[in-house]
Amino acid sequence: QVSFIYLEGPFQRLHCTPLYYYTESIPTVCEVGTICISNRMVESVHKLGEGTFSEVFGCVSDTGTQLAVKVIPIEGDQLYNDERQTTYEEVLTEMVITKELSQLEAQENASHFTENFLQIHRVTLAQGEYPVFLLKSWDSYAKTHVVENDRPDSFPAEQLYVVMAVENAGSAVESYQFSSVEEAVSVVGQVAGALAVGETALEMEHRDLHLSNILVRKTKQKSFTFRLDNQGFSLPSHGVKATVVDYTLSRVKQDECVSYHDLEQLPWLFEGRGDLQFDVYRDMRKITGGQWEKYHPSTNVMWLAFLATKLSDRALQLRSTARRSWRAALRPIARRISTYPSAHDAFVHLFSSDN
Repeated sequence: QVSFIYLEGPFQRLHCTPLYYYTESIPTVCEVGTICISNRMVESVHKLGEGTFSEVFGCVSDTGTQLAVKVIPIEGDQLYNDERQTTYEEVLTEMVITKELSQLEAQENASHFTENFLQIHRVTLAQGEYPVFLLKSWDSYAKTHVVENDRPDSFPAEQLYVVMAVENAGSAVESYQFSSVEEAVSVVGQVAGALAVGETALEMEHRDLHLSNILVRKTKQKSFTFRLDNQGFSLPSHGVKATVVDYTLSRVKQDECVSYHDLEQLPWLFEGRGDLQFDVYRDMRKITGGQWEKYHPSTNVMWLAFLATKLSDRALQLRSTARRSWRAALRPIARRISTYPSAHDAFVHLFSSDN
Protein backbone atom coordinates (compact mmCIF):
# COMPACT_ATOMS: atom_id res chain seq x y z
CA GLN A 1 0.00 0.00 0.00
CA VAL A 2 1.21 3.50 -0.82
CA SER A 3 0.93 5.96 2.05
CA PHE A 4 -0.87 9.26 1.37
CA ILE A 5 -1.32 12.35 3.54
CA TYR A 6 -3.51 15.39 3.14
CA LEU A 7 -2.38 18.71 1.77
CA GLU A 8 -3.66 22.04 3.00
CA GLY A 9 -5.82 23.81 0.46
CA PRO A 10 -7.05 22.12 -2.73
CA PHE A 11 -7.76 18.39 -2.68
CA GLN A 12 -8.41 18.39 1.05
CA ARG A 13 -10.00 15.49 2.87
CA LEU A 14 -13.60 14.69 2.07
CA HIS A 15 -15.94 12.62 4.23
CA CYS A 16 -18.57 12.04 1.59
CA THR A 17 -21.50 10.29 3.23
CA PRO A 18 -23.72 10.63 0.11
CA LEU A 19 -21.47 8.11 -1.62
CA TYR A 20 -22.74 5.47 0.77
CA TYR A 21 -26.30 6.35 -0.09
CA TYR A 22 -25.53 6.19 -3.79
CA THR A 23 -24.05 2.70 -3.84
CA GLU A 24 -22.63 0.33 -1.29
CA SER A 25 -19.93 -0.68 -3.78
CA ILE A 26 -17.97 2.57 -3.85
CA PRO A 27 -16.47 2.47 -0.32
CA THR A 28 -14.91 -0.93 -1.07
CA VAL A 29 -12.87 0.47 -3.97
CA CYS A 30 -12.70 4.21 -3.24
CA GLU A 31 -11.16 5.13 0.09
CA VAL A 32 -13.11 8.08 1.48
CA GLY A 33 -11.09 10.15 3.95
CA THR A 34 -7.59 8.75 3.32
CA ILE A 35 -6.33 10.92 0.46
CA CYS A 36 -4.26 11.78 -1.70
CA ILE A 37 -0.97 13.50 -2.67
CA SER A 38 1.90 13.88 -0.20
CA ASN A 39 4.49 16.66 -0.04
CA ARG A 40 7.13 14.41 -1.60
CA MET A 41 4.78 13.59 -4.45
CA VAL A 42 4.17 17.32 -5.02
CA GLU A 43 7.91 17.93 -5.39
CA SER A 44 8.25 15.29 -8.12
CA VAL A 45 4.97 15.78 -9.98
CA HIS A 46 4.91 16.16 -13.77
CA LYS A 47 2.22 15.59 -16.35
CA LEU A 48 2.49 12.28 -18.22
CA GLY A 49 -0.49 12.52 -20.55
CA GLU A 50 -4.24 12.80 -20.74
CA GLY A 51 -7.33 10.71 -21.18
CA THR A 52 -10.65 11.71 -22.65
CA PHE A 53 -12.05 12.45 -19.19
CA SER A 54 -8.91 12.84 -17.09
CA GLU A 55 -5.39 14.17 -16.60
CA VAL A 56 -2.50 11.84 -15.74
CA PHE A 57 0.48 12.99 -13.66
CA GLY A 58 3.67 11.19 -12.72
CA CYS A 59 5.30 11.41 -9.29
CA VAL A 60 7.35 9.51 -6.72
CA SER A 61 5.55 8.18 -3.65
CA ASP A 62 6.80 8.46 -0.08
CA THR A 63 8.25 4.96 -0.43
CA GLY A 64 10.10 5.78 -3.67
CA THR A 65 7.64 4.06 -6.02
CA GLN A 66 7.15 5.62 -9.44
CA LEU A 67 3.41 6.31 -9.76
CA ALA A 68 0.97 7.57 -12.35
CA VAL A 69 -1.87 9.55 -10.75
CA LYS A 70 -5.07 9.86 -12.77
CA VAL A 71 -7.35 12.76 -11.78
CA ILE A 72 -10.96 12.39 -12.96
CA PRO A 73 -13.50 15.20 -12.36
CA ILE A 74 -16.87 13.66 -11.52
CA GLU A 75 -20.52 14.61 -11.06
CA GLY A 76 -20.12 18.36 -11.66
CA ASP A 77 -22.40 20.55 -13.76
CA GLN A 78 -19.50 22.19 -15.61
CA LEU A 79 -18.60 20.74 -19.01
CA TYR A 80 -15.14 19.18 -19.37
CA ASN A 81 -13.71 19.01 -22.90
CA ASP A 82 -17.16 20.07 -24.11
CA GLU A 83 -18.68 16.92 -22.59
CA ARG A 84 -20.60 16.24 -19.40
CA GLN A 85 -18.45 15.06 -16.51
CA THR A 86 -18.05 11.41 -15.62
CA THR A 87 -20.70 10.09 -13.23
CA TYR A 88 -20.22 8.07 -10.03
CA GLU A 89 -21.56 5.03 -11.82
CA GLU A 90 -19.19 5.37 -14.77
CA VAL A 91 -16.08 5.92 -12.68
CA LEU A 92 -17.09 3.03 -10.42
CA THR A 93 -17.09 0.81 -13.49
CA GLU A 94 -13.52 1.84 -14.32
CA MET A 95 -12.37 1.36 -10.72
CA VAL A 96 -13.90 -2.11 -10.50
CA ILE A 97 -12.35 -3.15 -13.81
CA THR A 98 -8.94 -1.73 -12.83
CA LYS A 99 -9.06 -3.59 -9.52
CA GLU A 100 -10.11 -6.89 -11.12
CA LEU A 101 -7.39 -6.73 -13.79
CA SER A 102 -4.78 -5.69 -11.23
CA GLN A 103 -5.57 -8.81 -9.21
CA LEU A 104 -4.65 -11.07 -12.15
CA GLU A 105 -1.04 -10.62 -11.00
CA ALA A 106 -1.83 -11.69 -7.45
CA GLN A 107 -0.57 -15.30 -7.71
CA GLU A 108 1.57 -16.76 -10.48
CA ASN A 109 0.18 -20.26 -9.83
CA ALA A 110 -3.44 -19.09 -10.05
CA SER A 111 -5.78 -20.33 -12.79
CA HIS A 112 -5.32 -17.03 -14.64
CA PHE A 113 -2.19 -14.89 -14.45
CA THR A 114 -0.58 -11.98 -16.25
CA GLU A 115 1.60 -9.09 -15.10
CA ASN A 116 0.76 -6.92 -18.11
CA PHE A 117 -2.16 -5.00 -16.64
CA LEU A 118 -1.71 -1.98 -14.37
CA GLN A 119 -1.06 -2.53 -10.69
CA ILE A 120 -3.35 -0.28 -8.69
CA HIS A 121 -2.03 1.32 -5.49
CA ARG A 122 -4.92 3.36 -4.19
CA VAL A 123 -8.13 5.07 -5.29
CA THR A 124 -9.32 8.06 -3.29
CA LEU A 125 -11.93 10.79 -3.43
CA ALA A 126 -11.02 14.49 -3.41
CA GLN A 127 -12.77 17.84 -3.46
CA GLY A 128 -11.70 21.38 -4.31
CA GLU A 129 -10.31 23.67 -6.96
CA TYR A 130 -7.57 22.17 -9.13
CA PRO A 131 -4.25 22.53 -7.25
CA VAL A 132 -1.81 25.16 -8.53
CA PHE A 133 1.09 22.69 -8.61
CA LEU A 134 -0.85 20.44 -10.98
CA LEU A 135 -1.79 23.40 -13.19
CA LYS A 136 1.90 24.38 -13.42
CA SER A 137 2.71 20.82 -14.47
CA TRP A 138 -0.11 20.98 -17.03
CA ASP A 139 1.32 24.21 -18.48
CA SER A 140 4.84 22.79 -18.74
CA TYR A 141 3.52 19.78 -20.63
CA ALA A 142 1.50 21.98 -22.99
CA LYS A 143 4.67 23.81 -24.08
CA THR A 144 6.15 20.65 -25.60
CA HIS A 145 3.13 18.45 -26.41
CA VAL A 146 -0.11 18.71 -28.31
CA VAL A 147 -2.91 18.87 -25.71
CA GLU A 148 -6.54 18.08 -26.40
CA ASN A 149 -8.00 18.55 -22.92
CA ASP A 150 -9.24 21.84 -21.50
CA ARG A 151 -6.91 23.47 -18.99
CA PRO A 152 -8.50 22.35 -15.70
CA ASP A 153 -8.38 25.75 -14.01
CA SER A 154 -12.06 26.62 -13.74
CA PHE A 155 -13.42 23.93 -11.45
CA PRO A 156 -15.23 25.29 -8.36
CA ALA A 157 -14.36 24.57 -4.74
CA GLU A 158 -17.13 21.97 -4.47
CA GLN A 159 -15.85 19.94 -7.47
CA LEU A 160 -15.38 16.23 -6.79
CA TYR A 161 -12.57 14.11 -8.22
CA VAL A 162 -11.58 10.47 -8.18
CA VAL A 163 -7.79 10.25 -7.82
CA MET A 164 -6.42 6.90 -8.94
CA ALA A 165 -2.77 6.05 -8.20
CA VAL A 166 -1.27 3.20 -10.24
CA GLU A 167 2.19 2.03 -11.21
CA ASN A 168 4.04 4.15 -13.74
CA ALA A 169 4.52 1.59 -16.49
CA GLY A 170 6.61 3.60 -18.94
CA SER A 171 6.08 5.50 -22.18
CA ALA A 172 3.20 5.22 -24.62
CA VAL A 173 4.03 2.83 -27.44
CA GLU A 174 3.42 5.62 -29.97
CA SER A 175 6.47 7.51 -28.68
CA TYR A 176 8.65 4.59 -27.51
CA GLN A 177 11.92 4.25 -29.40
CA PHE A 178 12.35 0.56 -30.23
CA SER A 179 15.86 -0.85 -30.60
CA SER A 180 14.79 -3.81 -32.75
CA VAL A 181 11.83 -5.35 -34.51
CA GLU A 182 12.00 -8.19 -31.97
CA GLU A 183 11.05 -5.70 -29.25
CA ALA A 184 8.05 -4.56 -31.27
CA VAL A 185 6.89 -8.13 -31.91
CA SER A 186 7.25 -8.91 -28.21
CA VAL A 187 5.04 -5.93 -27.35
CA VAL A 188 2.30 -7.22 -29.66
CA GLY A 189 2.65 -10.68 -28.11
CA GLN A 190 2.52 -9.38 -24.54
CA VAL A 191 -0.60 -7.33 -25.27
CA ALA A 192 -2.18 -10.38 -26.90
CA GLY A 193 -1.30 -12.46 -23.83
CA ALA A 194 -2.76 -9.92 -21.42
CA LEU A 195 -6.00 -9.71 -23.39
CA ALA A 196 -6.12 -13.51 -23.61
CA VAL A 197 -5.92 -13.80 -19.82
CA GLY A 198 -8.51 -11.05 -19.45
CA GLU A 199 -10.84 -12.92 -21.80
CA THR A 200 -10.57 -16.28 -20.07
CA ALA A 201 -10.74 -14.89 -16.52
CA LEU A 202 -13.27 -12.09 -16.89
CA GLU A 203 -14.70 -12.06 -20.42
CA MET A 204 -12.75 -8.83 -20.78
CA GLU A 205 -12.79 -6.49 -23.76
CA HIS A 206 -10.65 -3.36 -23.73
CA ARG A 207 -12.52 -1.48 -26.49
CA ASP A 208 -10.13 1.50 -26.58
CA LEU A 209 -6.65 0.09 -27.12
CA HIS A 210 -5.12 2.90 -29.14
CA LEU A 211 -1.40 3.62 -28.99
CA SER A 212 -1.61 5.85 -25.90
CA ASN A 213 -3.13 2.99 -23.89
CA ILE A 214 -0.17 0.64 -24.23
CA LEU A 215 2.85 1.60 -22.14
CA VAL A 216 6.34 0.21 -22.72
CA ARG A 217 9.51 0.24 -20.65
CA LYS A 218 12.82 -1.58 -20.54
CA THR A 219 13.07 -4.71 -18.40
CA LYS A 220 15.75 -7.19 -17.36
CA GLN A 221 13.12 -9.91 -17.11
CA LYS A 222 13.89 -12.53 -19.78
CA SER A 223 10.35 -13.77 -20.34
CA PHE A 224 6.74 -13.35 -19.25
CA THR A 225 4.39 -16.05 -18.02
CA PHE A 226 0.70 -16.15 -18.90
CA ARG A 227 -1.74 -18.64 -17.36
CA LEU A 228 -5.01 -19.40 -19.15
CA ASP A 229 -7.34 -21.81 -17.35
CA ASN A 230 -4.39 -23.38 -15.48
CA GLN A 231 -2.27 -23.77 -18.62
CA GLY A 232 0.99 -21.84 -18.59
CA PHE A 233 2.55 -20.10 -21.58
CA SER A 234 5.85 -18.26 -21.91
CA LEU A 235 6.85 -15.35 -24.13
CA PRO A 236 10.37 -13.87 -24.52
CA SER A 237 10.54 -10.23 -23.44
CA HIS A 238 13.40 -9.14 -25.74
CA GLY A 239 14.13 -6.56 -23.06
CA VAL A 240 10.79 -4.73 -22.98
CA LYS A 241 7.62 -4.91 -20.91
CA ALA A 242 4.22 -3.82 -22.27
CA THR A 243 1.37 -2.80 -19.98
CA VAL A 244 -2.25 -2.37 -21.05
CA VAL A 245 -3.82 0.71 -19.41
CA ASP A 246 -6.97 2.88 -19.26
CA TYR A 247 -10.09 0.75 -18.85
CA THR A 248 -12.57 3.63 -19.12
CA LEU A 249 -14.47 2.00 -21.98
CA SER A 250 -13.72 -1.63 -21.08
CA ARG A 251 -16.03 -4.51 -20.24
CA VAL A 252 -15.57 -7.36 -17.74
CA LYS A 253 -17.82 -9.96 -16.13
CA GLN A 254 -17.36 -11.00 -12.51
CA ASP A 255 -19.61 -13.91 -11.56
CA GLU A 256 -22.92 -12.73 -13.07
CA CYS A 257 -22.18 -9.01 -12.84
CA VAL A 258 -21.17 -7.24 -16.07
CA SER A 259 -19.27 -3.94 -15.79
CA TYR A 260 -19.19 -1.95 -19.01
CA HIS A 261 -19.57 1.51 -20.55
CA ASP A 262 -22.45 2.07 -22.96
CA LEU A 263 -20.57 3.54 -25.92
CA GLU A 264 -23.85 4.61 -27.52
CA GLN A 265 -23.71 7.45 -25.00
CA LEU A 266 -20.53 8.68 -26.75
CA PRO A 267 -21.70 9.25 -30.36
CA TRP A 268 -18.65 11.40 -31.15
CA LEU A 269 -16.48 8.31 -30.66
CA PHE A 270 -17.71 6.94 -33.99
CA GLU A 271 -17.38 10.16 -35.98
CA GLY A 272 -13.60 10.55 -36.17
CA ARG A 273 -11.73 10.51 -39.47
CA GLY A 274 -8.13 10.41 -40.60
CA ASP A 275 -6.74 7.48 -38.62
CA LEU A 276 -7.26 3.72 -38.47
CA GLN A 277 -8.16 4.09 -34.79
CA PHE A 278 -11.50 5.69 -35.68
CA ASP A 279 -12.32 2.88 -38.09
CA VAL A 280 -11.87 0.40 -35.24
CA TYR A 281 -14.55 2.14 -33.15
CA ARG A 282 -16.99 1.92 -36.05
CA ASP A 283 -16.09 -1.72 -36.71
CA MET A 284 -16.71 -2.52 -33.04
CA ARG A 285 -20.12 -0.93 -33.28
CA LYS A 286 -20.97 -3.14 -36.27
CA ILE A 287 -19.85 -6.28 -34.45
CA THR A 288 -21.68 -5.48 -31.22
CA GLY A 289 -24.79 -4.04 -32.84
CA GLY A 290 -24.64 -1.39 -30.12
CA GLN A 291 -25.22 -4.02 -27.40
CA TRP A 292 -22.16 -3.18 -25.34
CA GLU A 293 -23.11 -5.29 -22.33
CA LYS A 294 -22.63 -8.48 -24.37
CA TYR A 295 -19.29 -10.26 -24.82
CA HIS A 296 -17.60 -9.83 -28.20
CA PRO A 297 -13.93 -10.93 -27.95
CA SER A 298 -13.42 -10.10 -31.62
CA THR A 299 -13.13 -6.45 -30.55
CA ASN A 300 -9.84 -7.38 -28.87
CA VAL A 301 -8.69 -8.92 -32.15
CA MET A 302 -9.45 -5.64 -33.94
CA TRP A 303 -7.25 -3.71 -31.55
CA LEU A 304 -4.42 -6.26 -31.74
CA ALA A 305 -4.46 -6.04 -35.54
CA PHE A 306 -4.50 -2.24 -35.19
CA LEU A 307 -1.42 -2.37 -32.95
CA ALA A 308 0.53 -4.66 -35.28
CA THR A 309 -0.41 -2.53 -38.28
CA LYS A 310 0.64 0.70 -36.58
CA LEU A 311 3.96 -0.80 -35.51
CA SER A 312 4.48 -2.08 -39.06
CA ASP A 313 3.98 1.47 -40.30
CA ARG A 314 6.92 2.54 -38.11
CA ALA A 315 9.06 1.11 -40.92
CA LEU A 316 8.50 4.34 -42.84
CA GLN A 317 10.80 6.05 -40.33
CA LEU A 318 13.65 3.59 -40.93
CA ARG A 319 16.38 3.18 -43.52
CA SER A 320 15.45 1.03 -46.51
CA THR A 321 17.26 -2.13 -45.34
CA ALA A 322 15.75 -2.02 -41.85
CA ARG A 323 12.38 -1.06 -43.33
CA ARG A 324 12.08 -4.34 -45.21
CA SER A 325 12.88 -6.56 -42.22
CA TRP A 326 10.57 -4.53 -39.94
CA ARG A 327 7.59 -4.86 -42.26
CA ALA A 328 8.39 -8.50 -43.06
CA ALA A 329 8.06 -9.31 -39.37
CA LEU A 330 4.98 -7.26 -38.48
CA ARG A 331 2.73 -7.17 -41.55
CA PRO A 332 2.10 -10.95 -41.60
CA ILE A 333 1.31 -10.83 -37.87
CA ALA A 334 -1.29 -8.12 -38.44
CA ARG A 335 -2.93 -10.16 -41.20
CA ARG A 336 -2.91 -13.42 -39.26
CA ILE A 337 -4.25 -11.87 -36.05
CA SER A 338 -7.35 -10.79 -37.94
CA THR A 339 -8.20 -14.41 -38.80
CA TYR A 340 -8.81 -15.40 -35.15
CA PRO A 341 -12.07 -14.95 -33.19
CA SER A 342 -10.41 -13.88 -29.94
CA ALA A 343 -7.17 -12.61 -28.43
CA HIS A 344 -6.93 -15.98 -26.67
CA ASP A 345 -6.73 -17.87 -29.96
CA ALA A 346 -4.40 -15.33 -31.55
CA PHE A 347 -2.01 -15.49 -28.59
CA VAL A 348 -1.96 -19.28 -28.30
CA HIS A 349 -1.39 -19.86 -32.02
CA LEU A 350 0.92 -16.96 -32.89
CA PHE A 351 3.01 -16.01 -29.89
CA SER A 352 3.18 -18.52 -27.06
CA SER A 353 5.10 -21.61 -26.08
CA ASP A 354 3.74 -24.01 -23.45
CA ASN A 355 5.36 -24.04 -20.03
